[in-house]
Amino acid sequence: MAPSRRRFVLGVALAGLVPVAGCGHAGTLVVVSPHPDDETLRLSGYVLHARDRGDHLVLVAVTRGAASGAAPASWSAERLEAVRSAELEDAWAALTGERGTITHLELPDGGLTESAVAEALSPVLEEHPDAVVAAACATDDDHPDHRVVARVVRRLAGDRSRTAL
Repeated sequence: MAPSRRRFVLGVALAGLVPVAGCGHAGTLVVVSPHPDDETLRLSGYVLHARDRGDHLVLVAVTRGAASGAAPASWSAERLEAVRSAELEDAWAALTGERGTITHLELPDGGLTESAVAEALSPVLEEHPDAVVAAACATDDDHPDHRVVARVVRRLAGDRSRTAL
């Protein structure tokens, strides 16, 4: 099995154990992922539940993950972005049964600011005013980008927001 496929399968297995409050909503689920793979590692169980319920599924990819330290040293940032973006698209298609959509905010990986995330995310959330909005991160995460995204999701979506634990 290819390494990217193994990561996906492992993510699906682990994410089934991640509780997300408020799983009873039916309609539209918007998942906000700071980096490619956060949605799979943190929320795949929730996404599968929403898919099986028949929800409209939207993924908002905040960055393309170019600052990840997981790539071989010989890879350029462009190659890393391309690989991580392809993995994200494959994982989202598998999770949603190819019924989900992806919106890329194209923000730079590392050093996200609340104002930049809010400005880019607001129009997407305005398109889905009744959606549950799940951040694939939490406000107390170790990664600064994760904390920023979780705070912005909570601020913009209010009672409709959920964060991965």
